[in-house]
Amino acid sequence: MKILLLLSFGFLSINLASLAQNSHLIEWISEIEQSILAMESLSAYSSKEVEDDVKVDMILADRVKVEEVTDSTFSILVDHGKGVFCTKLLFQYTEINTNDYRLVFSDLRERDMMGTTVKVIDPWIEKNSDGC
Repeated sequence: MKILLLLSFGFLSINLASLAQNSHLIEWISEIEQSILAMESLSAYSSKEVEDDVKVDMILADRVKVEEVTDSTFSILVDHGKGVFCTKLLFQYTEINTNDYRLVFSDLRERDMMGTTVKVIDPWIEKNSDGC
């Protein structure tokens, strides 16, 4: 009986620690949601320094909603103002230190913007739109 009680307590302690860690992750993801809505650059959340000549891509959002969180990714649904979630962004993250998370950005690419070639990086690793 004592062994069962000790095992139960150990399991409860592990679950409570996991919940506390997850709450830090959820808070961090919420900060990212707020930054997206405010049209702020997500460069501060990057796992690597973003060079000054690189533009971090943004997305216009009227509202956002976290769809799923896994051990290394999370997805956010985006409503661009039509009242429907049309775009799904998949973000990859890594834990630098305990409860200190950073985004893993996509690969650097070049884009033509008004006749000028600009270096761009996406803070998400995948972007899917259903055409609405």
